[in-house]
Amino acid sequence: MKNLSQKALVSVLLLTAVFLPQILGNNYYIHIAVRMAIWAIAVLGLGILVGLTGQVSVAQASFLGIGSYASSLLALKAGLPFWLCLPLAGLTAAVIGVLIGYPFLRLKGHYFAISTLAFCILMEYLFSNWRFLTAGPPGITMGPGQVSSIPFPRIWLPFAGEIIFSTKTAYYYLVLFFFLTAIYVMRRLLSSTAGRALLAMREDEDLSKAIGIDPTRYKLFAFFLSSMFAGVAGSLYAHYVGFLSSTSFNFLESFFMLIAVIMGGKDSIAGLVLGSIFICLLPELLSFPASASMISALSMAILAVILVVVIIFLPGGLVQLGQIFKRGSHG
Repeated sequence: MKNLSQKALVSVLLLTAVFLPQILGNNYYIHIAVRMAIWAIAVLGLGILVGLTGQVSVAQASFLGIGSYASSLLALKAGLPFWLCLPLAGLTAAVIGVLIGYPFLRLKGHYFAISTLAFCILMEYLFSNWRFLTAGPPGITMGPGQVSSIPFPRIWLPFAGEIIFSTKTAYYYLVLFFFLTAIYVMRRLLSSTAGRALLAMREDEDLSKAIGIDPTRYKLFAFFLSSMFAGVAGSLYAHYVGFLSSTSFNFLESFFMLIAVIMGGKDSIAGLVLGSIFICLLPELLSFPASASMISALSMAILAVILVVVIIFLPGGLVQLGQIFKRGSHG
């Protein structure tokens, strides 16, 4: 009975996601949904690192930026289509993740967090000043329809013909496909030998070594996947917004992603998605006639209060609310 109710809930959520553009009916709301799904892919990747290995990273926005700039360079300089830019951007971010992860993962606890923070600050400096690759503060314009050499993403399907992702609704379905793929990969990882090994190391690394688990190997694998998720999300972001600025990939963005993981629930896929939705929607819920700086300050204050409340009363994240309601209904 429990499995049946879970399957019914998943079916309802999936149908809602499929028909969301029709439900929303407004391009601006669809735009928010697209940005939310892209952001959630990167947060799911961070969840692999934080939730499975127990390592707190403050550099996920840097890998999002690496994927974005790699995709833009491949499209602008090499003339590659979207379907080649996306996997190559993910692979680029993943390789860099492994290269910096190898020395960083030898550190533990707050030492590891500080090292990723230093990397994030370094990448923000490079994004702002390495004009050859990032065009510096002016940013890069590389959107389909804005640059003649970059076409809109398109795909040919049997019986449906060619589908061009040139509208917000069409791009939503493209992003939804990769979002659901990210969830599927995480589900497979959690039930795999690698996932169980990562969880064992998180609980007791010394004991996991004693039973033959190589911590460095599995942690590098987690860093590889985490960075690849962010790189793919970065490629989707670059081809969607069409303009890249170094300010989009700073420490604050990494901090918000980490909050989404902690607030939603780092041990749950549903929690990671819920945390992403909450963090993305908060500025929209606070939109009222006021200056951008005032709304930003108010968002940070409210977020800080909610985070403290969640940590005290819901240490497992917002996803615990469902369990509380379920116990209450049975009680």
